[in-house]
Amino acid sequence: MLYLAPLSLGVPVIRTAGDTLKPEDAMHGRRTGPTVRNDPEGVADAVEYFFCVMARSNVEPERVYEFVDHYESEGADRIFIMEDATADHVNVSAFPRVESRRVQLTNDQGGDLTRFVQPLKDKCTWIASVDIDEFLTTKKHAARTVREELQQSFDDVDLIHVPWVYMSFDPDVDHAKSLREECVYRWDYNKKHSTEFRHCADISYALDSKGVIRSRRLSHFDDPHRVVMVNESIIVQGHPNRTAPTSDSNIVLRFHEKDLSETLLALYHYRFGDMNDLLRRAEKCDRQEVGNFARCHGNSSATTDSYLKFCNYREVHDDTLKNKVASRKSSLRAKT
Repeated sequence: MLYLAPLSLGVPVIRTAGDTLKPEDAMHGRRTGPTVRNDPEGVADAVEYFFCVMARSNVEPERVYEFVDHYESEGADRIFIMEDATADHVNVSAFPRVESRRVQLTNDQGGDLTRFVQPLKDKCTWIASVDIDEFLTTKKHAARTVREELQQSFDDVDLIHVPWVYMSFDPDVDHAKSLREECVYRWDYNKKHSTEFRHCADISYALDSKGVIRSRRLSHFDDPHRVVMVNESIIVQGHPNRTAPTSDSNIVLRFHEKDLSETLLALYHYRFGDMNDLLRRAEKCDRQEVGNFARCHGNSSATTDSYLKFCNYREVHDDTLKNKVASRKSSLRAKT
């Protein structure tokens, strides 16, 4: 297994993008303007692709196709799908921007991601490392694509901590054809929730974050939520004028409702899309294959009931992605 060799690490620069820098800052490799980097380590931006998406996948084809459709509409230049070698193959040959690779996924998610991203660092300026059930989008400037937001707002940034928004599903729906259009409720992140599920406990009361990364500034992943950047990296929280509260890039930042309303980018996470999805995964508890989804509750029925009680909070109506889909469909109709 190939791993990215650790780079020389230091303390990342945490500041507001666009700040005027002192002459001594440039001597230490900090950027002196929105498009200039004086970098003694030779860490220059890639030029082949501006915005890339990298995802691990072991889900059914229709979920993959919705994922691809979304990121193409958000301006991704290239979508790299790392397909679990133990899962059924999904044919993506109809999508010219997509590259699919059969890979062996391990329990070391950070190691897997570091291994997968290594050959992409020379190709992609920005990389969003996500799962197939995660949809990165714009928030404050909803009419922009993610690509446009990166170009216009984050030119002087290396790591963007993006709110990881946990969406819920309608338990009366057996099969949702579209996650973005049918799952429009989520947790209220100003509330404290009681939960018995280990995975849901991570997001109780506040949102987690994931990073959108300037690839040449990345050292390695510790796990999907924790990345380690090279020294002098500039880190912000969802907005170029909101600096991270610590100089440590290897953290998971917490967001609340106010933060979500102000962020420029958000990552919508659909862990389960419908009851069939939940039942299918709950059955893995009986076969002791649940992995990191949740703590099993004796059998699939108990696991399902516990999840609906402790994880599927439908408290805030959030149609951000539904509106984006509708806007895109309207635009396409107008062109025909």
